[in-house]
Amino acid sequence: MTASVLVAAGITALVILQSAKEAAIMRILGTTKRKVRGIIIAEQALICLFGLALGIVISWLLGGVSFAAAGLYLAGCVVSAIAFSIVVSNKKPLTLIQIKE
Repeated sequence: MTASVLVAAGITALVILQSAKEAAIMRILGTTKRKVRGIIIAEQALICLFGLALGIVISWLLGGVSFAAAGLYLAGCVVSAIAFSIVVSNKKPLTLIQIKE
């Protein structure tokens, strides 16, 4: 179950950090920090819910559904999405655009 939380948080964090340039562009175009955070969190929530539904279906087909692990996965996604959306939206937009990958 710990692995489920760590995987969910890690993947969510990586996806948000990879989309930092998009957040910077939204900020440059005049979107508020709060709205950028909301967009990032909503996007990650949809991705997480899709993955969670797919995981539950596959687990059910294999014969062992663990709703506790699913709940922890969801909690890891939500906490990570909130934390990293704040990190990304608080940085200066020009700094985010200049980051080379």
